[in-house]
This record gives sequence, structure tokens and C-alpha cells, in this order.
Amino acid sequence: MLQQGVLDVTQESSVTVLTFAPHISYIDELTVQEVHIPLVRACDEADPPIVVVDLSNAEFVGSSFIELLLPVWNRMEGKAGGRLAFCNLTEMCQEVFEVTHLTRLWEFYNTRAEAVAAMSNSTP
Repeated sequence: MLQQGVLDVTQESSVTVLTFAPHISYIDELTVQEVHIPLVRACDEADPPIVVVDLSNAEFVGSSFIELLLPVWNRMEGKAGGRLAFCNLTEMCQEVFEVTHLTRLWEFYNTRAEAVAAMSNSTP
């Protein structure tokens, strides 16, 4: 496991799983500045380019986090076999993704195990 202070990066099967550190529970504009570089780096270095973002420690995600995720998702989708998914959303986080209609665009799973299994099965 690689820990970058704000982000734990683990490999499960062929999937890179990113989990925010426990102290990163409110992902607002200030927190995005802290997590931006580690998140982008972990996604860029994922091999194969299949990433699950585990939001189990996040109680809230703000619009600045969505702004960070959009270009990251585009970069992942631009790689051969690249995928980005999310799991373990709290009710409040789920609401943010639903209000922004990103639940229609991105993949969401209830649990980490479910996400890893689904993403692993898609590996070419």
C-alpha cells in the first residue's frame, strides 16, 4: 500500500483503489487543493488504468471535487481500457452526484468488493 498522506493507494486484482485518509472527510475547495496532485498522480500511474475511488471516509463532497474529477475521468477514459468508478458513498455524497447527474455518466457501487469485482471482470 502506498500512502501519500491524504490518499491510500492499493492494488486489488487488476484494480487500483484510492481511499482518502480518515482525516479527509469533507472534500471541499480547500481539501481539493490538498488531494489534487496525489489523486491525479495515482490515476496516471494506475496500470492497468482501472481505478476505484473509495469514498467511505468522505462525509461530503463539494463542487470543487467534481471539477477535479471531470478531467481525471476524461484522462482515464482516453486510455485503452481506462475506467474510473466510485464506491461507498454516504447519503450526502450520493445526493451530490445525483443532483449533478453524474450517476448517469460514472459508475457507482455500494461496496468496495462489489466495485473491484465489477471492474476486474472488465479487464481485457
